[in-house]
Amino acid sequence: MNNNFRNEFADSLVGLIPNSYLADVLKAFDVVSTKYTINQVSNELVVYEEKIPNEFKWYVADLNVRNLSPLSIKNYTIILNVFFRAMKYKPISEIKTNEIQAFLYWYQYQRKGRELNGKSIDKVRQILNCFFRWCVDLEYINKNPMRNIKKIKSEYKQRLSLNTMEVEQIRNECTRIRDKAMFEFFISTW
Repeated sequence: MNNNFRNEFADSLVGLIPNSYLADVLKAFDVVSTKYTINQVSNELVVYEEKIPNEFKWYVADLNVRNLSPLSIKNYTIILNVFFRAMKYKPISEIKTNEIQAFLYWYQYQRKGRELNGKSIDKVRQILNCFFRWCVDLEYINKNPMRNIKKIKSEYKQRLSLNTMEVEQIRNECTRIRDKAMFEFFISTW
């Protein structure tokens, strides 16, 4: 490949530099190019087939039969599509626990540098776990690769509550009966 590149390079220099310099440039090129491997870039089109596992299609059909909400089915479908694309559409029987862990790590940080919180990643883990458990139950695979992946911890944000003084201040500020009724409803259901 280096000879083809060298000849094309020499041809491109003809007329740009005097012929007396061309021989020196090619000698320098020969010395420097011994340190490198030069490969021609291929611009051929490659047909890429997405081979979504049949088990995934059957799982989505099962979700519909179980009458899950359309939004839940959409979320499951999106997450599983991203997962199978990341796994390069390999058969589900060949997917290993460490690959799933690597996917969860990748998914956590793949949103342009923004880290997803623990609850979001755990939801992805739950979706994958449900899918693989379903595959085991229907004997598409022998064991669940998700069984060793534990629940992902997330921060629990405790609600801020009003103290008795703040409640009384708000109660005193409510001038209309409607406002008082709504406030009392909120306080009683909090």
